[in-house]
Amino acid sequence: NVQKAGHTVVAYDHHQDRIDAIVAAGGMSAASGREVGEQSDVVITMMQNSPNVESALFDGGGVFEGLSVGKAVIDMSSINPIKSRKFAAHLAEKGVDFLDAPVSGGTKGARDGSLTIMVGGEEATFAKAQPLLSAMGTTITHMGQEGSGQVTKAANQLIVGGALAVLSEAIILLE
Repeated sequence: NVQKAGHTVVAYDHHQDRIDAIVAAGGMSAASGREVGEQSDVVITMMQNSPNVESALFDGGGVFEGLSVGKAVIDMSSINPIKSRKFAAHLAEKGVDFLDAPVSGGTKGARDGSLTIMVGGEEATFAKAQPLLSAMGTTITHMGQEGSGQVTKAANQLIVGGALAVLSEAIILLE
């Protein structure tokens, strides 16, 4: 969807088939996170957990090494908000902006470009990222400072989990 919206995508992943899919759709490939950072104005990460995001950004050959002043990182993973704030602070030391922007809507929402995106970070960075985020989602809300997107996502998960628990109890009662 980002490519369809006219943005150039440079992909790096440990799984070659994922890179191949981006290239087949008109994107470019990179040999490392560092190359992605060098070739991109905005780097988007979406990974399973905080340690994976930290590794992709800051390990040797990672994105951080390729970034320079004025670039931005948008982490769309659902991770620890304290880690998001730590990442933002470390990136800011290099003059790089950061948004935490976890999503809701699942794979269908991702395919359809209809994700809900909860964003934490500076208002000016959020405003600059809006066209890019709009390629992926339809409900995009700035929640406040870095980490606020993660806190909102956690609250959303609590609400959903609580509703499912109540629904389960109601079914048992009805039976």
